[in-house]
Amino acid sequence: CAQGAENGDLIKTATSFTHPRRILIAGCLNGEEKTFPELVSSTCISSMALYRHLEKLADRHMVEKCKGIYRLVIPEDPLGKTLLAIARDGLDRRMSEA
Repeated sequence: CAQGAENGDLIKTATSFTHPRRILIAGCLNGEEKTFPELVSSTCISSMALYRHLEKLADRHMVEKCKGIYRLVIPEDPLGKTLLAIARDGLDRRMSEA
């Protein structure tokens, strides 16, 4: 049964940044801490959708919330680190093309 848990963790990590909104959230939190209203303002994502994506990122240990402040967590595992780097790179490319 432990292998099932490991596979579940692997799948959660692998799907951390499969949605463009989660990539955008990671980009907004890159090196910064923000409140929920600040994230709504900077991402232009509706409150309900933002809450849902923040919960998914928190469940995957990519974002943490402390006293109403959200921050990006740098994963310890190699897959998480790589996926975060890819997400950041993709966001940087989109921003430079705009």
